[in-house]
Amino acid sequence: MPFHCDDERTNEWAYETLNELTHHADSSALDPKNSDAIKSLVEVVPAISFKQKPTIEPPTWATDPRSRALKFQTLTMDDLYKQSIDNDFRLPKREVIDEAGYKHSWLFYPPIVDSPRMLMVRII
Repeated sequence: MPFHCDDERTNEWAYETLNELTHHADSSALDPKNSDAIKSLVEVVPAISFKQKPTIEPPTWATDPRSRALKFQTLTMDDLYKQSIDNDFRLPKREVIDEAGYKHSWLFYPPIVDSPRMLMVRII
């Protein structure tokens, strides 16, 4: 799960961090006294990895139940473009994707942190 790290001990830390960041991105979980400040520090956004071959297995972190908050999906290009309409995110023109030979994709929703601002906020 942690990028370029083969030490299994870091996985538990990564899942705990994912849970905490997802919690902060969820407006219902915020402290009403400081909700705007914390909510603006963590944003959940769509992330896409384009694939040319359909046989590429999802990474182990994507199939682990502790990463359910990422909403990881393996999609065809048709399904990805439907998702982009339903969930209001932009993709390159379909011709560009087809020309590049992409047939499948991974779609997931990671929390993105405004790290410099997060370091200035005290979260209890």
